[in-house]
Amino acid sequence: MSKRKTCDICKRPEKACYCHTIKKYRNNFPVLIIRHFNEESHPFNTARMAEMTYDNLEIISSNHPELDQRIESFIKDHNPFLLFKSHYSRKFNCEEEEFLYKAMIVIDGTWDQAKGILYSKESLQNLHQLHLDHDVESIYKPIRKACSKSFLSTLEAITMTLENIEKVNLQDSLSPLKYVVAWQKKWSP
Repeated sequence: MSKRKTCDICKRPEKACYCHTIKKYRNNFPVLIIRHFNEESHPFNTARMAEMTYDNLEIISSNHPELDQRIESFIKDHNPFLLFKSHYSRKFNCEEEEFLYKAMIVIDGTWDQAKGILYSKESLQNLHQLHLDHDVESIYKPIRKACSKSFLSTLEAITMTLENIEKVNLQDSLSPLKYVVAWQKKWSP
C-alpha cells in the first residue's frame, strides 16, 4: 500500500493542505517558539501555521543541540517576556507604562510538555511570565483536548497577543486553523 502524498510545506495530506488559506503578515514584534520535539510531526501543528503566517517568527525544537545558546541570544537581543500561564504569571496588558518588552517567547506543546521545557530551562524561568486574560473559546477545541477552557492553541495565543501589541486585526491569520478544524469535523464521526 502506498503512502498518501503530503504537502511539502504544511506537511498535511495533499487533500487537506491549508497553504491556500495562509495570509502572510510582517510582524514588528519578534516571536520565538520553542516547540517540543514531539509536536513537530503532529498533524495539527499550529506552530507551523504561525511560522507560515508571521515573518518575524522563529521556531526552535526543544531537542535542538544549540537550544540553550539560541534562547540566551534571543533574550539578550530582544528583552522578551514568556507567554505562559502559571502561578507566577500576570495578566498581559501592553497598555501598562512599564510594558518594556521587545519580543515574546512561546512554548509549543501539550501542557505537560510545555511545563517540562520551562522547568528544564532556568533562562526561561527567569523571564517575566504573562498570560492572556480572555473569554474566547479556542477554535482548536473540537479536535484537540486542552487542560483548561482558557487554553488557546499556539497560533491563537500569538495572534491575540500580536493584535494587542501591534494594534492590528489579525483574524485572517487564524484561517488555516479554521480550515483544518472544519476539515477534521467533516471526516470525524
